[in-house]
Amino acid sequence: MRELDLLAVIRETLDLISNHAKLQKIEINDVLPPAPLPLQGVATMLQQVFTNLFLNAIKAMPEGGTLGLRIDTLPGLVQVHVSDTGVGIPQDDLDKIFDPFDTGSRSWGTGLGLSICYSIVRRHGGSIGVKSRLGEGSTFTVTLPYGVVDVAADAPP
Repeated sequence: MRELDLLAVIRETLDLISNHAKLQKIEINDVLPPAPLPLQGVATMLQQVFTNLFLNAIKAMPEGGTLGLRIDTLPGLVQVHVSDTGVGIPQDDLDKIFDPFDTGSRSWGTGLGLSICYSIVRRHGGSIGVKSRLGEGSTFTVTLPYGVVDVAADAPP
């Protein structure tokens, strides 16, 4: 863990997926703050989280759509909202999507991506949640703390 700029990590991740989004006829609508977002973390791990969330959003919009990205800052916290205008997640699947090997009603993937995202975010002292409506899309919210994080607290024995 070291101090990093979360905004730089997110911008780099957007650069990595932007061509894929363009090929799928997906517009990226981002509302990003101008100033850096310093926090303690592992850049490659956080990039893995956002790559997974962005690619899942793209897969949820096979006919094109909008991938939204908004960052809010609160006292001591930063929230990253990743939304899509895709197919949405059935309500019955919402409470299981972070479980390992759960693919729900999706026909793609191994069901490990969101589980790994959950673990990485927790190791960074944060949380991840989702809101979704069938036929309207989904919004994943990653909340991370500013400052030093005690990674041993959530590490497995």
